[in-house]
Amino acid sequence: MNDRLVRLFGLLTAMTLIACTAPRGVEEDDEEDNPLPAFVDDCFDGINETLETAAGIPSENRWEAEDVRLCDDGDIDYYRIDIPPQRWVSLRIEVDGDGAGSDDLDLIEVDANDEPVWASETAQPYERLAWYNPTSEPWSRFVRIEGYNGAGSDYDILVRNAAWHEDRDCDDSYPDDTGDDGPCNRIMQFPQSNFDEDGHLVYHQPHYSNLRREVAYLVRWAASEVKREWPDADTLGLFDMSEDDGDTPGRMVGQLRHPEGTHANGNDIDVSFYYNNGSSLAGYACSSHDQYFCTGPADLLDVPKTTLFLARLMESPNLRVIGVDPEVAMLVQDEADDLLDEGKITAASHSELTGYGLAYGDGWPFHHHHLHFSWTWENGYEGRSDETTHPDGCLISPELNAEYAGVTP
Repeated sequence: MNDRLVRLFGLLTAMTLIACTAPRGVEEDDEEDNPLPAFVDDCFDGINETLETAAGIPSENRWEAEDVRLCDDGDIDYYRIDIPPQRWVSLRIEVDGDGAGSDDLDLIEVDANDEPVWASETAQPYERLAWYNPTSEPWSRFVRIEGYNGAGSDYDILVRNAAWHEDRDCDDSYPDDTGDDGPCNRIMQFPQSNFDEDGHLVYHQPHYSNLRREVAYLVRWAASEVKREWPDADTLGLFDMSEDDGDTPGRMVGQLRHPEGTHANGNDIDVSFYYNNGSSLAGYACSSHDQYFCTGPADLLDVPKTTLFLARLMESPNLRVIGVDPEVAMLVQDEADDLLDEGKITAASHSELTGYGLAYGDGWPFHHHHLHFSWTWENGYEGRSDETTHPDGCLISPELNAEYAGVTP
């Protein structure tokens, strides 16, 4: 794992308690009492250098600012952006240069104490974060843009603003969506969670955290359903999805993290299991493994919560398959019988869990530390229409095991 990824995962681990508690921005009860500051280019003394002097970025869709400057080595630009009610907003910076070395800029969300909450930190020519405001009032989010190891460069700012919903099925929100270019098929950055009740946390780098809208709706809903059933349930870690253009994660650095053709077009997502050892953001389902499979029972798996989460995902008719380790599958399928008897899952979900909806075996290595959810592939995406042609969604290298398990090598 390179030093940029090590830094990212260290930051994510440190941020966990911050990101899973109360809203980390300011809720605006009256916008007139706290209007958005003007946007400024900060090459003036005392402007845009601290949280107190943060400039404003309008949350209007397609708002852009070009050739913004980090004025000197060590300069930091602070901004506030207000997320409107019931809206998804992404904030992207495009670096003037290749985003590496002397051009390496980072985009970091901070709380009221200037402590990191979430970050987009890579040696790439763009960085991006996204949020969703589920309330009826605007929320302020604060970010800082800074150079990595003293880097500095000009950059552009791009804002995107779109509707977002709490529905399980995106089609319920867009009943007239019938085409491949409709809103439910739009690939969007998965917004970071706001509350512990959300039940999930985007735990991998934002560059690889893009899903089609309808897939994201289902995953968010399933995680919140587990929290509703067990309010003390741990937070799930959300891992690799797709790159922002729908490509397989790792394409942008020339090293695919998954087989060619998987994690493409925002159809697939890797998610941690629920564990019984104190944290479900990342880890292993079993104490004994060989880097490919569990070599003993899945003794670290929280079986009831994992089974309910899988069953909720399987309530969608668009499931293609969910891949897990064989030891996980054995416990989940036994638990499915109990949850059906208790009336916690439907007969249809039970049938998927104990039938073809759950995949495991020799073709699914590396799934002893996460599950792989795959949506039904649709016509129009890279010419694929026959789901039998799609590769399995496993990782391609055991070297990624430590990363998925939340271990910094």
